[in-house]
Amino acid sequence: MVYVDSDGDCDNLAAALAEALLGTLPRPQVVSLPETQLYVARNDDFDPVDRAEFPGGFKFFRCVIEVTSGEAPTSLDAQVQAVSALLEYCWAKGMPAVAACEYEDRLPHGGGYNSSAVPWPKKP
Repeated sequence: MVYVDSDGDCDNLAAALAEALLGTLPRPQVVSLPETQLYVARNDDFDPVDRAEFPGGFKFFRCVIEVTSGEAPTSLDAQVQAVSALLEYCWAKGMPAVAACEYEDRLPHGGGYNSSAVPWPKKP
């Protein structure tokens, strides 16, 4: 899972990710990459105050992205590459993003958790 705190809605985030990652948008909130699918949804636990708490507030970011394999089985390397690109894109756009997965240690800034080098929401 990747948690992203986007100012816009999650549909707009999905469209932006599809364009930036050279994927397609076969359905709203579904980004299809060569070996990976990204399911972008509104986080039911979104909280405008709790999201600013560092480092655990990521669980309250506006959008959550489920990363799954595409049509064919996905290699771990392909999934790491896709999630790394997703995180780097979000951070470059000033969007807080944190990955919560078994391979965080292979991602830039450890997936963003507990890293002061990645953007974070301001306290209200």
